[in-house]
Amino acid sequence: MSDRDISEIWGQLQSMSRVVTSDYASLAVSSAAVDLSNATPALPANAIGALITVEGDQVRFRSDGTAPTSAEGHLLNVDDVLSFVGANFREVLETIQFIRVTGDATLRITYFKDSEVG
Repeated sequence: MSDRDISEIWGQLQSMSRVVTSDYASLAVSSAAVDLSNATPALPANAIGALITVEGDQVRFRSDGTAPTSAEGHLLNVDDVLSFVGANFREVLETIQFIRVTGDATLRITYFKDSEVG
């Protein structure tokens, strides 16, 4: 994803006046599927959205309650950005799981919250 694409996502967020940054986290992704409760820090209780970037190697994800495998799930490449903004994505954030494809990876996560909820 280019710097322009990231800028467009940030522009979307800024246009939604009630959405503000909640927290920042990292998530190690290896050979067992992990969800955002495994991140450091874990998924905040007030998070309604997230911006997730991929470092190190490819990962796969699923958000339907089934764990991905190294061969099954949506593929994310290094430097890809997964964006859950523009609506309340709490349910997706609670169910999404990630697994590495070959080598270990790290996800960098910025969470967003509704400023009027807390």
